[in-house]
Amino acid sequence: MSDFFPHGIHAIFSDRHSRFSLPPGQLSLTPAQEKAAAAYLSFPDSVFISLRQVHGNQVCVYDRGVSVCPPRLEADACLTKSPRSWIGVRTADCLPVFLCDPQNRCVGIVHAGWRGTKRAIAQEAVARMCEVFGSKPAELTAVLGPCIRPCCYTVGPEFCDFFPEDILRQGQRIAFDLAGANIRQLLQSGVRESRLHDCRVCTCCDARFFSYRREGEGCGRNLALMVIED
Repeated sequence: MSDFFPHGIHAIFSDRHSRFSLPPGQLSLTPAQEKAAAAYLSFPDSVFISLRQVHGNQVCVYDRGVSVCPPRLEADACLTKSPRSWIGVRTADCLPVFLCDPQNRCVGIVHAGWRGTKRAIAQEAVARMCEVFGSKPAELTAVLGPCIRPCCYTVGPEFCDFFPEDILRQGQRIAFDLAGANIRQLLQSGVRESRLHDCRVCTCCDARFFSYRREGEGCGRNLALMVIED
């Protein structure tokens, strides 16, 4: 993921075999995992921010030393420009969105399930970056990580009302394009198409990743992380 961002801005997405993945029931990295992550990028004195994700559109901002993002805050997106402050979200079919403003050297990470997407969580994150850091949407880079794709995401007829532009029909089957909905919302926010990148990987198809749809409620969680060097 880091290939899309400027030098010194790192993005990681874990699979089930990664040292940074979360087994069933674990909601944040253990101290040993945090130490391994810091050592992986040679970042001593790292801080790890963990959110209590609630499928809403709340965005928190972390400022190291003057935090407005207390631990375990209920939110589904986090922004920071503080070096060595690891922000992250957990997914198991939901979409992780990595945001970066290279001009103001700030980053954001978003957990977008269908409920958060219905509440325009990615747009809220872009708006907060503009408000707090002076970002301009046209200068942002956005990268969409692995998530469930329409090939596997069969939904009920209510989604036709929720997301009329993002529904695919195959006979009686209705599928939802979660990544497509977020791409549309990011473009509406002013992010340039040339600066928007989608990995196009389906977590349900690809057994390397945890998938709620494929494995059920007891599955583990993939972890999306971003961090800025000094």
